[in-house]
Amino acid sequence: MKNRIIIIISVILIIILGIIFYIDHKTNFPQKNEEQKNMEEKITRLPAVMGQFYPDDKNQLSKMLGEFFASSENKNISNIKALIVPHAGYIYSGQIASEAYKQIEKHKNIERVIVIGPSHHEYMTDFALSRADFWQTPIGNVELDKNTINKIEKFNEFSFNDNVLQEEHSIEVQIPFLQYILKNNWKLIPILAGQVNDNDIKNAAKNLNSIIDEKTLIVISSDLSHYYKKDEAKELDQKCIDSIKTLKFDNECEACGEIGIKLLFELAELNNWNGELMKYGDSGDITGDNSQVVGYMSAIFVEENKNENYSQNDKKFLLDLARNTIDYAFKNSDKMMPIDENSVPENLKEKRGVFVTLNKDEKLRGCIGYIEPIEKLYKAVQLNALSAAFEDTRFNPLSENELKDVKMEISVLTVPKETSFENIKQNIDGVVLQNGKNGATYLPQVWENIFDEDEFFGSLCQKAGLDWNCYRNKETKFSTYQAEVFSE
Repeated sequence: MKNRIIIIISVILIIILGIIFYIDHKTNFPQKNEEQKNMEEKITRLPAVMGQFYPDDKNQLSKMLGEFFASSENKNISNIKALIVPHAGYIYSGQIASEAYKQIEKHKNIERVIVIGPSHHEYMTDFALSRADFWQTPIGNVELDKNTINKIEKFNEFSFNDNVLQEEHSIEVQIPFLQYILKNNWKLIPILAGQVNDNDIKNAAKNLNSIIDEKTLIVISSDLSHYYKKDEAKELDQKCIDSIKTLKFDNECEACGEIGIKLLFELAELNNWNGELMKYGDSGDITGDNSQVVGYMSAIFVEENKNENYSQNDKKFLLDLARNTIDYAFKNSDKMMPIDENSVPENLKEKRGVFVTLNKDEKLRGCIGYIEPIEKLYKAVQLNALSAAFEDTRFNPLSENELKDVKMEISVLTVPKETSFENIKQNIDGVVLQNGKNGATYLPQVWENIFDEDEFFGSLCQKAGLDWNCYRNKETKFSTYQAEVFSE
């Protein structure tokens, strides 16, 4: 009997101690919530070449990128669809790459980036995709666009192959540039190119073209010739540079990213994109050793402006006219600078809608214009230049001392056409919004400084003196136009 009581007491003590241990464990080691569990189940591709091609410290990497971009000029080029950039160690080719990446700094609409790089380590005959959920760099994780990747995988030229992607640097080295310039509002689609034949390249381009939209940027990762003397390398690399304009790949061009470049040329042909060199250089520029150099270039591809009607001489005439008209107004009481119409090119005497924009320190300083073609173009430029300088109620009148720091920008408009909200094309269309007697317009280049569609149309509603959501009202009407934009 006594032993039985001892056993019962022992069992009770064990149960009590177990309960105490369980409560203590729950308190000090709380259970993971569903979000934590889901994150643990995600696949992250870890960096393979940090500390080699670029710094493995976040602060050092960000500082290096900041210095690259501070030394690069943003040329305010709109409608950029693709880049070609090198993939060597940042100390060798980082500055050249940044010259292209800098151009997308204000492209707020980019939500998806397809980066295509060559396979340096394994032989393959198709394009490899990643099953990972995130790719990691010292700056942080980039989420992959899994929905789009799953669509691409159904095309014959593509397949999943994370093994070959894991050790490859050609895609990885591009990601910190994109993280720095685009921040966090985009998703990645990494594609590794094997030795794909020309027919499959054409098919792959057509298939990719079916999923590319206005929010997609293409990045082709490629170095140029390897280990020639500087003069020889420059001659060979010029063939690659010349190909950018013709969209015909020169077989004498020694680019390790040849497959990606060929695919880009196919996309450019399909979409009327034009290529432009940003910067060329080689490793000898950094090391001082010109006996065996590696060539690098960066380039951009821009959607062709079908409304390009004015020559460089015409543009210079109008830009000089805008500046000289304002300068004249500071020095003369009659304000309007006289001009002999016989000195004006005939096509600048046509009536056109036009806006004149003044920018100072890359910020708006005044913008006034005509949407409709109510005045001869040259005269409209003069009138709107004066209005932008002295009558834009959002700003104080321009002072004479400021004029030297102001850049002139002119937007010549097509005639607005009524359209539906659904048919408005981001980054291409200027928009006229009208509801009753209230109306306002945004030029096409405003898209570059707007975060998303709601901000564009909501702020346009407010500009018209209407509620933020007026663009959702069935009574609101829309017209669109395109603009040929040029600046000093």
